[in-house]
Order: sequence, then structure tokens, then C-alpha cells
Amino acid sequence: MTSDPGPLPRRGGLLTAVFLVAVGIAIIAGAIISTRDNDEPTAASSVRAAIEETTETTEEAFHAPGGPLAGTAAADFELELLSGETFDLSDHFENDGRPLVLNFWASWCPPCRAEMPDFDTVAAERQDILIVGIAVEDDPAAAEAFGAEIGVRYPLGIDHTNVIASRYPYLGLPTTWFIDSDGIIVRQWTGFITYNDLIERIDADLSS
Repeated sequence: MTSDPGPLPRRGGLLTAVFLVAVGIAIIAGAIISTRDNDEPTAASSVRAAIEETTETTEEAFHAPGGPLAGTAAADFELELLSGETFDLSDHFENDGRPLVLNFWASWCPPCRAEMPDFDTVAAERQDILIVGIAVEDDPAAAEAFGAEIGVRYPLGIDHTNVIASRYPYLGLPTTWFIDSDGIIVRQWTGFITYNDLIERIDADLSS
């Protein structure tokens, strides 16, 4: 399990974080190049392994304890889902009431793609919480195509106007927000998250 990281670094730490991301991207790119001539499942597995290998190195730089919005009310928003329905945050807490996990992703983001099957597994296993994926900084057509391709069962939507992204500032993608049943942000997790860490954070932050 991942230990609770230290505070988000300031300017010097941020430069270090950017360097670590660059290293991680180089490793991931190498994995993609080395596997592009292989069959697709093998290539995907290699990319996923490369991402997980860099997670431990980058987590200290990226994972603030709770994040800058921890303890504040989650900003309200409406999200157009790929299913054609609309997800309304305030309506969710008023009528459903389950804790919420928001996952910011993009179709062009390899770590986002790699972690989504684990989010799908957790969504099926943990009916006591709701997971919603939000595409940000993405071309709507590409996001829709990827959503259909990956076939996850939890709701996916697109932040067409960047309103949601502006209300939930983040360092990079993917970013995951843990919001309790009272609509309070408990934690912001920046970067790739494993199945085990996702379960651990749900149990620690969202289970009453």
C-alpha cells in the first residue's frame, strides 16, 4: 500500500515533479515503441507495467495529503454523459447520497487509459460509492470514441466548456477526487492510481 505522502512541493519541488513526469513519459514512450510490433494486448500490458513502475518515483512529488481543496465543499456542476443523460452533482447528493469518486481523464493520456479498467472493477465491486469519469482537455469526438472503445460500466462524460476543470484545479492527468457523502472534498490524487490504492483511499476516506 502507498504511504500518505508529504505536502505538495512549492516551486523547487514542482520543477522536480515536472522532471519526474518527463522521465516517466520517456519510460512509457519506450515501452510503446518497443511493443508496437507486437499484438495489442501485449503492448498494452507493457505500457501499463511501465506506468506502474514510475508511480512509486513520482508519487512523493504529486500526492499532497488531501490536496489544496481538501475540506471544502465540492463545486456544483452538470455533466453531459456519453449515455445522453446528465449528471448533476447537487442532485446526486440530494437524491443518491453516496460518496463520489471523480476521475479526470483524456483519450490521449496513456496513464488514464491504463487505470480505467481498475476503476471499472472497483465500480462493480463497491456499490456503496459512485465513480464518474470526466474527460477534460480532450477533443469530444476522440473522447466519445475512446469511451465506446474501452467499454467501462461507470458513467463517463465530457467537460465540453472546461467549466468543471476550472472549478477543480489540477496539476496533470489523470487526477482523481474523493468526495464524501456530505459533498466535501476529502482528497485529490494526482497521477496514475492502482486498484489497491483506489480501494485503500475509498476505505480510508469515504467509508463511514
